[in-house]
Amino acid sequence: MGTKKSNKLYAAAAALAVTASAVAPGLTADAATKVTVKSVTNPASISHYGGYTFAVKKLSLPKTVKVLLSNKKYENRSVKWGKVSYDKKYIGKYQTISGTVSGTTKKASIKVKLNNYPVDVVEPKLAPVAVGEKLNLPSTIDVKYKDGKVIARSAKSFNLTAEKTDKAGEMKLSYNYMGKNSSIKGSIAYEVKAAEITNVMGEVKVDDLSVSADVKFPAKDAKAQLLIFPGKDESKALPAIDGKLENGKFTASGKNIPVGTHSFAIKIGDVVSPAKDFTIEAPMVKEVKAINGKDHVVEFNKAVDKITAENKANYEISVNNGAALATTAYTVAVDEKDPTKVKITLADTAALSNGAYVSVKVKKAILDKNLKPLADDFTKTFTFIDNSAAEIEKVEVDGNDLKVTFNDYVSEVGLVKVNGVVKAAAAASAYSKELVISGGATGLDNGTYSVQIANVKDIANINAASGAGTPNLTTFTSGNFTISNVTVAPTVSKVEKVDEDTFKITFNKPVTQPTVVAKKNGLDLTVAAPVSGAAGKEWTVTVSNNGGVALYNTGETSVNLALNISAFKAVADNVVGDAVNQSVTLSKDTTAPVVETRFNEIVDADSSATVNEVFNIKFDEVIGNLDASKIILTDKDGVRRTVSDANIVADSTGAFTILQVESTAVQAASGAILSGAYTIALGAGTVKDSALNSNAATSVSFTKATGTTTDFAVTATASANVITLPFGTPMTNSAIDLSNYKLDNKALPAGTIAYFDGSKNTVKIELPAGSVARTQAAVLTVSSSVVSEAGAKLDTASRNQVIATGLVDNVKPTLVSAKKLTSTTVEVTFSENLAAVTNAANTQDDFVVKINGVNFTVSAVADGTPNDNKVVLTVAPYNVDQTLTVAMADATINIADIANNTVEAKTVVTATK
Repeated sequence: MGTKKSNKLYAAAAALAVTASAVAPGLTADAATKVTVKSVTNPASISHYGGYTFAVKKLSLPKTVKVLLSNKKYENRSVKWGKVSYDKKYIGKYQTISGTVSGTTKKASIKVKLNNYPVDVVEPKLAPVAVGEKLNLPSTIDVKYKDGKVIARSAKSFNLTAEKTDKAGEMKLSYNYMGKNSSIKGSIAYEVKAAEITNVMGEVKVDDLSVSADVKFPAKDAKAQLLIFPGKDESKALPAIDGKLENGKFTASGKNIPVGTHSFAIKIGDVVSPAKDFTIEAPMVKEVKAINGKDHVVEFNKAVDKITAENKANYEISVNNGAALATTAYTVAVDEKDPTKVKITLADTAALSNGAYVSVKVKKAILDKNLKPLADDFTKTFTFIDNSAAEIEKVEVDGNDLKVTFNDYVSEVGLVKVNGVVKAAAAASAYSKELVISGGATGLDNGTYSVQIANVKDIANINAASGAGTPNLTTFTSGNFTISNVTVAPTVSKVEKVDEDTFKITFNKPVTQPTVVAKKNGLDLTVAAPVSGAAGKEWTVTVSNNGGVALYNTGETSVNLALNISAFKAVADNVVGDAVNQSVTLSKDTTAPVVETRFNEIVDADSSATVNEVFNIKFDEVIGNLDASKIILTDKDGVRRTVSDANIVADSTGAFTILQVESTAVQAASGAILSGAYTIALGAGTVKDSALNSNAATSVSFTKATGTTTDFAVTATASANVITLPFGTPMTNSAIDLSNYKLDNKALPAGTIAYFDGSKNTVKIELPAGSVARTQAAVLTVSSSVVSEAGAKLDTASRNQVIATGLVDNVKPTLVSAKKLTSTTVEVTFSENLAAVTNAANTQDDFVVKINGVNFTVSAVADGTPNDNKVVLTVAPYNVDQTLTVAMADATINIADIANNTVEAKTVVTATK
């Protein structure tokens, strides 16, 4: 072995050789060392997640490899590797990478396995979301990997940013997807939508509007409303109507909308659909047609008010250009099943003949069910022709009789047979639709039978002059009927209350008089003999007290009765019905009669040529027990006029519901009531209903119109803020309705009053204090709703006119501020210019100046610039740094504006520097 020195030299030489080899790998070790690389130890294989682009940690190959030298020693040599391929064909497989080792020609190699790694995120398509609603996120999101596979990954691993749905628009959710050794950043688009309102539909039924629409993406908790714009003016919507929004469908309805063409829109949250027009028709007649020689039908577009529609005075019928038929020549009735139809039935003697020229006038006084009048009178003229013969419509069994109903009125029938057997028959009345075959069902067993009738004549031409035509002839007509209850015992169908002491028993067929026992709390009441109705199918029973057993005890208004109904038998076959127990509840009428104001009218009570006009006051039920001493009549001036007569009379239906009041004191010589306004006060107990309930004290108004019925002019004037309108003709209360006036296109100020002055010919409008800001002309606008008692309106020129004088400033000036000028002076400012202010004790006293509650007397008032809004006060010396207040006195104020309105008292301001 060498010495230590020689060993050191050897080591240095070896190191030099290695260095030389590293610098020039192709060279072998120098002769001095003779050290070579015998072999290279390849590194262990590597697995790597993630490609180069998205990898969090890059693929890192060993920087050195271990080599065995010829001297049997190992050392690490640097190595330069070839490139790793990221092609998808290598995913999940090993690829061998060769490396150049420094100082040797020998190669190193390493096996690298690329595990599958994400290269992209498949952006999900998110459904649009409504404003304020929660975004519907998927639970997984697809990730595309290098080998082409797409794998769903939990949305939680994407670190999504918070969603925002507070407003509509295109939005994005940012994400940062973290895989194994990979990170992909991006965003997911979504849309926040405002409400989408489509398929908006509106349907008008009479006075109601029904609306529907499809709604998508309504904002969370959004109100769903129907907006209605009267006259299509979208600046004047009616109060919004809440609708129903359910399962994407909006529905709403507007009730009792005024007549006219309007528009509507649907509002969902802040989104409003385009407006759509709709029209509420005025009540009108659609058609008048003759069904036969007696029956006419008037068809309206809306259900009508029964009272006005059945008032015969609201119709005029003339035939062949003759005078209008007397109201006794026809009846009028609203169809109970269809109140849009009114049936006019001519009297027998007025039945039409073929070729008759007919005119039917329907007056606009008829109201619909909402009490709106017809748009206008309606007249239909036509030539009547009836060529249809009468036929049997139905046959009914009525006890032992048969009742045959035709589809037209008949004037004559020929041979009548029941199942081939000739029977006697008679019309229920002349010109009738019903024929009764007396005993036609007698002796018939259960089964179906026929009725045959020959030579049936209707009423066409029955009233024509001789030779002017003949009725339509039906040579033969037939109908069937069924007998099914010959041996079936009669039964009680129902028991129902009639009034407070009467009830009605209805049987399934006509029966003999039943025996009825009525008990209250197990005790018998007195029962009057039942009274027959509807040919024995209905029996009315009245009950009353039985000694100490009272129908109603003191304080009772309702009572339940236990009934036993027995001893009745069928009229047709004497089959006895079983006794039956029933109950019925009766109740007292405790409702007082009430005046139906809209039916009050002035009428001529004398049907002859003599005139005798009276006041008719209509009640809502039958009345009696008149106490005329409780009737007080006054005229427009409040003067009490004598009531010369008072009676209770029948209305058009025959019910005694009208209190008729006559006063010769307000009649002209002709018997007509003098024009003007009248009030009739009815004291409590003036009338009573059938249950002896007294009317409450009330008063009713009447107006007898007079004057012009054409448009007329009026000139408005004013004095001291009182506007006078001398109409010159009696006006309705519309003339004192403040809503019918505007001043300079604004509603009259609060506190304004309007009244008739002296008579209903003149109206005065008093404007309140503080309502006129300056003395100048103004425009008075009068609504077209202002009408006279005769129905006339102002002409166009009078509806907008300038009132040149008389409107004067009546607004008090107010103290608005104060300013400290010096330690002895304060400048005060008012809300408007003042009249000249003089320095005097009474103007100095108008002001109260204080500091910390200490009064600083005003010794002078200086008006530097006349007629401006400032004055300067002189006071005792004060510290300008202290708080100083100026107030107007609470006593008489002398300082005033140019219109002589004194300054508002008790106002206080704090002075500034």
